[in-house]
Amino acid sequence: MSGLGIARALLCRCALLLMVVAAGPARAADAPHALDLTTVLAQVAASSPMLAASGAMSDAARDRIAPAGAWSAPMLEAGVVNVPTTGRFDADMMTMKMVGVEQKVPISGANARSRAAATYAYEAARWNAQRDRMNVFSDTWQAYADAYLAGLAADAADAHDAVMARMEDAARAKLASGRGRIGEVLTAQAERARLSADGERARAEQRTALAKLAALRGRDTVVAGETLAPPPEWLASDTTRAWDAAYGAAHPALRAMAAGVARDRASADAMRRMRWGDLDVKASYGKRETLQGGMTQDDMFSASVGVMLPVGFGGREGAQARAMDDMARAGESERRALALDLRQQLIAARNDARVNERRVRVLSDTVLVLQQRALDADWGAYASGSLDLARVLDTAHAAYTTQIEILRARQDLAHALARVLALSADGSLVGVTLPQEAPRSTR
Repeated sequence: MSGLGIARALLCRCALLLMVVAAGPARAADAPHALDLTTVLAQVAASSPMLAASGAMSDAARDRIAPAGAWSAPMLEAGVVNVPTTGRFDADMMTMKMVGVEQKVPISGANARSRAAATYAYEAARWNAQRDRMNVFSDTWQAYADAYLAGLAADAADAHDAVMARMEDAARAKLASGRGRIGEVLTAQAERARLSADGERARAEQRTALAKLAALRGRDTVVAGETLAPPPEWLASDTTRAWDAAYGAAHPALRAMAAGVARDRASADAMRRMRWGDLDVKASYGKRETLQGGMTQDDMFSASVGVMLPVGFGGREGAQARAMDDMARAGESERRALALDLRQQLIAARNDARVNERRVRVLSDTVLVLQQRALDADWGAYASGSLDLARVLDTAHAAYTTQIEILRARQDLAHALARVLALSADGSLVGVTLPQEAPRSTR
């Protein structure tokens, strides 16, 4: 093949290489049974062991509400009273068969406050489960994007290796004709070795990300043959009103802490009310037998009401109430600190997403386009014999490096969007429809 023919073939190969980043998503989207992020998130919601554990903790908190405000069980008593050692029930007028019942009746309102504290604890557990849900979805998004983009990086390395192989052939042909240099052959070989390492690293990253994605989906192994569609790369406009809510107190972690503060305050109130104890209501009925000699006797009953006096007892409950008030104040301060931290993190994640959006756009629409033109010009100069192959190789390598940089920028963008999801708990801000939470069993 002539030098011009080789140049044209290599030019076609380089054009193909420059299309890898853009063509990769289309191939993945058109592949049969390709997974998209929405489907994967639904699988995670249904099968994640971590989310199942959070749901069980929420169920446990819910099941503690009823016993927290329940009355103590009544005590039933049955027996005999004043029976002589002879065992006769008709020898003494005070001998009787007795049945009684005792019930503690709460009058202080502590039970109601304890039930309120347990209700707030359940509310906190529910919001903590929502927080865990957003964090797991964020991890899933990052693993999904890592796996998808690592596959594109491996494809780019393979495509560039094919170009380098043709360049090596061209360098050998030129060397055999006496017009080339051995350095051009060695440079092409060195570049191919570098690409082999790049490809292996990208495939290793893809395997690691796929394994993490499988674990998040509650699976032991990666399912063979699955392909991934491109992850979403969209962020809501800065003027979207949903951002205002995202920066407010709507985040599940903040709601969980607010519920925790309310729980501590209700517990403190319950402790204060417990300084006055419950009423102790007792009633019994005694049946007496007819005495020897035929004397009949009336049956007897007893009833009493007792109340515990807060003597030497209320001080302990008061101290416990003060401790719970202190915990409530600490929780309120922690909630305020978390609100400020979440706001700062969300602003940073939003800014990172915007920066990486611009990076991807500039690299794809400007830098890579200009490098394509430079590569076309260098190939023309090489075909005319006015430029060394080494210069063409450098230009092609620069274009490949830009492709990898685009993929890294897309990866950074995906991570930033995933953080926005975790920090805002609002899928509409990042263009994702989150799966609805399955209703919990009420048994």
